[in-house]
Amino acid sequence: MIPIKINNRPFASDLITGIMMPDGIFETSLGKMKLNAHFSNSSTNSLSGLSIYVESASHPGIVVTPVTHHVSSLESGASVLQNWDVDISAASAGSHYVSFIVENTSGRQRIIKKIFITKVSFDSTSDTFFAETPEGKIAVRYREVTEVNKTKCCKKERSKNNDLSYDDFFENLSYTFSLGNKTYELCPVFFLPLNLETGWTPSPPYSGQYSDLPFNDPWWKVVIAIIAFLILVAAAIVEATSGSGSITATAGCTTTPSGVCASGSGSSPVAAGLVAAAAVVAGIAAYSDERDLHRIGQDKTFPGPGELTISESMTSKLKYMDSIEFGTPFKVIIDWHYERLTRDTNGVEKSYTYSEVTENKNVHLLSKYEIEAPDIVRPYKKEYFIVKGKFYDENEKLFKGEQLFVKCFLIHNETGRTIDFILQDNGNKIDKLKNDGTYTGSYFFNKEDEGRWKIYVVAQDVNHADENMTPEEAAQIIGGIVLTNQLAISFSGGSCPLVPDGDVQVVV
Repeated sequence: MIPIKINNRPFASDLITGIMMPDGIFETSLGKMKLNAHFSNSSTNSLSGLSIYVESASHPGIVVTPVTHHVSSLESGASVLQNWDVDISAASAGSHYVSFIVENTSGRQRIIKKIFITKVSFDSTSDTFFAETPEGKIAVRYREVTEVNKTKCCKKERSKNNDLSYDDFFENLSYTFSLGNKTYELCPVFFLPLNLETGWTPSPPYSGQYSDLPFNDPWWKVVIAIIAFLILVAAAIVEATSGSGSITATAGCTTTPSGVCASGSGSSPVAAGLVAAAAVVAGIAAYSDERDLHRIGQDKTFPGPGELTISESMTSKLKYMDSIEFGTPFKVIIDWHYERLTRDTNGVEKSYTYSEVTENKNVHLLSKYEIEAPDIVRPYKKEYFIVKGKFYDENEKLFKGEQLFVKCFLIHNETGRTIDFILQDNGNKIDKLKNDGTYTGSYFFNKEDEGRWKIYVVAQDVNHADENMTPEEAAQIIGGIVLTNQLAISFSGGSCPLVPDGDVQVVV
């Protein structure tokens, strides 16, 4: 066997924004996505002539586009990131397995890894989102959100009906993502939740104080974050097609002006992805990494003998104490009320409640990051555009190797066309040294690419939970959170433009 391992769980990224999904979880409403995995050389010797492909998946609804990746060499201890197009629109919600094959002339290695898939839907009769998991169904209803009224970023005529319904959101989501069209025009629309109702219906009802975690791994808040991501990406699609200029008509919500700045970033899949990622990191911070508030509610309520928990619910009022900035320890105060509903053997129902005001903060942090890229590239001289990035954690220690998912996004100043590519730290090709904390990537422009391009290098952390951890331990490790701060959401009004990491002039 070849000494190759996949240390981190394979993760999902969407086709339009290029952003990793919250905790890398796959979502059926997006249809086609990217399946990403880091392959690490666990031997003491360099490996050469590697072929890597997906052999099969445990569910017939997981359809992988066959591609064999060839890696000429991989040093000891180095990792290479590979990805495949995958259609999961027909897959069921749950834990599934993907079998990867790595081979060369010396042998063959099969690696079987778990992935998680959710299935989100919207019930217009109750204005509620539902996410299916094997352990039960999670419900989310937005009672109140911040409002953003902004100048339209797209030159589209308004539709006759300017109401943005969630039914439209999901229709546009499924259609647009099924195309896999990365040049699709998106207009970012931003909001933050202020007042939420969430519910958990375990399947089946359970005895004792604690239920199983969703997928026996992540907290409930991760699934809530997935819903927030979907809403905002779908809203960007609706905004592009209807040009309503606001989200004041979102179904099931009352919007409250809060002086939140508009994105001010124009039409861009990068902007749409970062706006959605900001809502994700805000929600993840509010509900705590260490112990999910829903779990704390279970900690504080004690069913009687013979009682089964048939449902749980929580109301949450959020107050943002700081600007929402990636990689910083911004604070959120959350006033929450939890209720557990039980039923005994005689059919008698009983309610147990707990309330608390909690202050939590973002723990997905960077102390700084550095980007190196040329100001001018001349393709006619066969010059490659090479980008390097270093990313330091809160203790100013460099992230290395497979610890991050790093992508460079290029946006043309005049046309808005977007290009993206991955940066890696594995000592291959243009990356000089493995695991030295310098992530490197390249792109070769052609004659049609003339002009000035803005550069955005986006780094996200990766779920590195060990497979031998208990569900409670694994749930405390969450990946897919943006760390680099190209976008900040303030509460003083004005605009919040994307802040590029530089620009490059392509001379042809």
